[in-house]
Amino acid sequence: MMFLGLLWYTWLIPSSQGRLIFPGIAAIALFWAAGWVAVVPARWSLLPGLLLAPLTLWVPYGVIRPAYSQPTAIPTVPSSAHTLGVKLGNVATLLGYELPNVTVYPGEELPLTLYWQSETPPSVDYSVFIHLVDETDQIVAQRDLFPGLGNYPTSQWVAGKRFADRYVLQIPNTAFAPSNAQFAVGLYNAKTGERLLTAAGDDQIRLGQIQLQARPGQLPNPQNIGFADGIALVGYDLTTRGIAAGEPLDFTLYWQARQPPTQDYKVFVHLISDDAHKAAQQDRRPQEGAAPTLGWTLGTTIVDRYQLQTDMNTPPGIYWLVVGLYRDDTGDLLPLLYNGSTPLQADSIRLISIRITAD
Repeated sequence: MMFLGLLWYTWLIPSSQGRLIFPGIAAIALFWAAGWVAVVPARWSLLPGLLLAPLTLWVPYGVIRPAYSQPTAIPTVPSSAHTLGVKLGNVATLLGYELPNVTVYPGEELPLTLYWQSETPPSVDYSVFIHLVDETDQIVAQRDLFPGLGNYPTSQWVAGKRFADRYVLQIPNTAFAPSNAQFAVGLYNAKTGERLLTAAGDDQIRLGQIQLQARPGQLPNPQNIGFADGIALVGYDLTTRGIAAGEPLDFTLYWQARQPPTQDYKVFVHLISDDAHKAAQQDRRPQEGAAPTLGWTLGTTIVDRYQLQTDMNTPPGIYWLVVGLYRDDTGDLLPLLYNGSTPLQADSIRLISIRITAD
């Protein structure tokens, strides 16, 4: 029953979660041992124990202990690092950072090593935030976590200890490129959101210079976002990532047919904030009706231009450009596909964030 449940879950959601069969481990081990004894000759019955005993002894010390160990103290910041020496409150000093990559592409990982020194260990566990922000001051990627991957909370820090903490940021596939970005780093109380300040009164430390480059391809910002019925969003382009309330947002979507669509679909493009405020929307057939999906041929690229008009009273903030398709006759939304075949529970894509400022 456990295995059938796991197979059913994996079929519904394309993600195999081995932890879901943890409740059955005792029974699985018992049946496995009983089966082994029943089917093999007696002289081989001790073989599994002899093979697994070294593994059993090694795993707690070779795998589990290192995974949960605290960062090792270092005598000084290595010469390869950029030195800073910026103090955050009375809690910590950011001594420096090391950035092996200064050029990154959408979909790639970006590592960053921070060198900390504990000052006065607090009673509060502060979280580290590492935000990669672009020239419009919008977050491209981020990590928020306790120091030491959660193994070294600030309440356990030792005064004067220097240590290195490594973070890896995942750049979204839909990140806009090319653009220039840098890191915004700091400490904050996860319960209240309050950030520790520098001596200059800043609630973050800016560091590094990152070049976010577009992936190679003939289209701007190449994508591989598959929808059902053979439709794929293969690229997009923007004139700007920031507009004032009341101004239009011009952008272009690039579509392709992986197989000729069997239905006539409308595209919807919405500008929506995280609190579900809709700043603008447009629903229409591609190319303002000139390229209905029923007429798409295999491999043909459809250049689909839009202009979203925002209202003068739109509250300033960050909004997401959300894109999807639906059948006009039934209103049924077209689901996204995983690996081009398995339908997901999602039926739209949050493509890129847009900053709207006051008029």
